Amino acid sequence: MFGQFLVQQGLLSQDDLEVALEAQRGARLTLGRLGYQTGMLTLDEMCAVLDRQSSDDKRFGEIAVDCGYLTQAQVDELLELQRTTVVHLAEVLVENGVLGPDLVEKQLDLYRQRLDAARSGRVTHAEAD
Repeated sequence: MFGQFLVQQGLLSQDDLEVALEAQRGARLTLGRLGYQTGMLTLDEMCAVLDRQSSDDKRFGEIAVDCGYLTQAQVDELLELQRTTVVHLAEVLVENGVLGPDLVEKQLDLYRQRLDAARSGRVTHAEAD
């Protein structure tokens, strides 16, 4: 729905939206980012693993366990979370450079305002019947 809103606003073409939606379907948050967001890793730990990953031919989780930052159970939990976490269209648009973060944030606010107004209008209309 937000994507169609952006098309209606003239900020995306329908083709751009379809490309972004396809990218969204294939997008997954990285294990490091999820570890940081859940508080399992500090920013320094995440960066240390990423630095080591550039020279080691190992996966992020393996290195994090080797360094003692995560247990295997935590890695398994993060992998499950990674499989079930949806990347929002707004993130895909920003990460792929389609729209800037400030513009996306402004449009999200406008979209939410219009949704709230529409919901309020429906409630008011229903109450009037």
